[in-house]
Amino acid sequence: MATDAIEIVEIKSAYDPSADARYAHKLDLACEVYRSQGWAFRVVEANQLLQEPRFKAVQEIQSYRRASLTPADTSILSRLFRATDQVSFQELTSAYPTHLLGKAKACAMMVRRMIKIDLSNGLCASAAVTLVSGSCAHG
Repeated sequence: MATDAIEIVEIKSAYDPSADARYAHKLDLACEVYRSQGWAFRVVEANQLLQEPRFKAVQEIQSYRRASLTPADTSILSRLFRATDQVSFQELTSAYPTHLLGKAKACAMMVRRMIKIDLSNGLCASAAVTLVSGSCAHG
């Protein structure tokens, strides 16, 4: 998968499509919608995910999924991306008073599909951050 491609991963503790046909159909519909947007979609069992190199980063991002976002956060994105298509994770988190606040906001933005973070090397300072096309901060 290309590093600039969007991939939606549905994580389940266990997944047997035949156990719940209605839910399996819902996931099939979600897959169609995501593919129509050019995005990849897959269902992964948690034990599979533990073996993937990006697991720790995804787990950390998910831990901040409920962080609140406000119009001020959209303004920060707009300002950061005014003259560029990409910033580093460190540049984004540094736009906030503390690193922890910036990290929480950035992770929540990724979960809400406002930004993409290249997790090839984990959630590191140099990770490339780009806006998701169509996000409210995209100019």
